[in-house]
Amino acid sequence: MTSLSHINWYRKDRALHAKLAKYQPNAWPFTQAAEAFSVLGGAVDQLLRIMLLFFLQLSQESVIPQGIGQMLAALLEALWQNPQARKPLLQVRKSSTRIFGLNVVAETEFNAIFDDWLRKHSQDIL
Repeated sequence: MTSLSHINWYRKDRALHAKLAKYQPNAWPFTQAAEAFSVLGGAVDQLLRIMLLFFLQLSQESVIPQGIGQMLAALLEALWQNPQARKPLLQVRKSSTRIFGLNVVAETEFNAIFDDWLRKHSQDIL
């Protein structure tokens, strides 16, 4: 299985988990799926890519923005639990213009969710 098909499988799987959880991040099965993002030794770059693709997919579906924000915040929180992911995770926010390119609506929404989540961890970063 190539890494791209592996990522596509995870993306589809995460979207299904989100739908089954009715876009509530603390509901089954999304909670269990999000736990994979906090596992030490995981491929952080692939997990970040999966998170971003998942966010873009939810942004294109008819999901209320609050649901998208809560789901993304849950993945950010799970990644933050992995010390190896902290620096790359912070880099994603710094690189959001390059990552999202011309999709300024998604970038703006992502940045707002990320910044709100980051405020809760400001003391962790200092």
